Amino acid sequence: MKHNCRRVNSFLKSINQEIILFTILLLITIFIRFYNIEKWFLLNQDEINVIERLNLPLLESGDPSGTYIPSVILSKLFFVNKFSELRYVSAFINSISVILVYFTMKLFVDWKKSILGTLFLSIHWYLLFMSRIFEQSSLNMLLVIIPLYLYFKWKKTKNGLLIYIAFIFLGIQLLNYIPLIAYFGPPFFLWIIYQTKKGRISNKILYTSIFIFFLISIPYLCASLFYQENYNQFEYIKWIYQKLGISYNSFYLLNAAKYNLTLNTLTETLLLSTQHFPLIIFIIVIPLVIYLLIKLNKKERKDENLDFLCWMCYISLFLVIVSPTPIYGMSHFIPFLIFFVFFLVKLLEHKWNYAIMSIIFLLLIFNISWLPQINKNEFNDLEWLKIYIAKNDIKEIYMQTNLYRMVEKMDIFPKNNIKTFFCNELNETLNQFNESKIIILYNNPFQGCSLLETQKYGLQTFVQSEFIFIGKNLPTS
Repeated sequence: MKHNCRRVNSFLKSINQEIILFTILLLITIFIRFYNIEKWFLLNQDEINVIERLNLPLLESGDPSGTYIPSVILSKLFFVNKFSELRYVSAFINSISVILVYFTMKLFVDWKKSILGTLFLSIHWYLLFMSRIFEQSSLNMLLVIIPLYLYFKWKKTKNGLLIYIAFIFLGIQLLNYIPLIAYFGPPFFLWIIYQTKKGRISNKILYTSIFIFFLISIPYLCASLFYQENYNQFEYIKWIYQKLGISYNSFYLLNAAKYNLTLNTLTETLLLSTQHFPLIIFIIVIPLVIYLLIKLNKKERKDENLDFLCWMCYISLFLVIVSPTPIYGMSHFIPFLIFFVFFLVKLLEHKWNYAIMSIIFLLLIFNISWLPQINKNEFNDLEWLKIYIAKNDIKEIYMQTNLYRMVEKMDIFPKNNIKTFFCNELNETLNQFNESKIIILYNNPFQGCSLLETQKYGLQTFVQSEFIFIGKNLPTS
């Protein structure tokens, strides 16, 4: 009787510890996503793309990277009426994603290891960055975690319905962001085929899952057929090659510039800076070596969850590296990043866990160093956000404002697009300053506000050096 009481007390104590640590983790997650979210500012072209597409028919709202359908539907489900409110939607969705990470990890490791892995993904600088803006990639974490949760839940329950739902979310990945399905879909699909060959999944479940995936993909296929000007994959890839200064006529898999860019992007994703490039090789290779040593040791128990995570992790990384599309964004590494953390946490159950713990600790230190950024009112001092008002030239600037001040309260369902809104704002601002002009750094997202478009509002544009001048009575040379 006393022995049973001790076991009950020990269990209750463990539950209390878990609840306390999970609550602290949840509070940290929410705080770093919502703190200073309105003042902390980054307005990029991808975020503008979401805003502009809120008025378009769903099938016309895409580009080669995806249809924007999930982002647009989600915005409308949350009854978003202002531009600044989009940030709250993203922060909320990503907070839910972090919570789901914890419950997914608990399906294959104990709660202490789940807390550790979830903490890392909660404070990871890029995932945190994407949770404080709203664009296609802001949904990537959620769209990776849900199929993983469903798979591990299926491993415990053998309920085929969970596989069907997982493939629904693979279809949503395709609708939302092409690189996501490109690096998550193939290894996951091949693993499901492997499970079918082993007799763990029936052919009926496999074929039905494939059918469900193609059914969900219909909007993208229709958009590709009927709105080809938005979905021209060849022109999109060709543009990326040109942007990087790489000849697209060369055999790309042997192009050193591509691999250099890919590895630098991977290093920056995990360690914040490309300066730590040599270190990233050890961080990536050591867990794989430990996994192979575990597999060679006959005394080690079989662990199919570990096999699955290793497969998903390194195959997704391989697909990114050999992809014919040059890597120019960290969003391509989100599937690998999540698989890698899951893989590290699972390895903690086996030998050499001190080496794995050292890697996790190192990654935590690098990513914690980024947290002070959320206290900045203007992230990264992005110069194209600045609007300068001067009388004659840039040396005579007497007023400086920020584009965010113009759009933070705007209705994101305007009848006109955001460039037209911007031109109106410029005109209204210029009326306050006779014989003045507005100067904006040339690489701003509104350079599409062309001379033809601005003339409707009595404005002129004049490009000189790295600046684009938009105003009245501008010089002609």
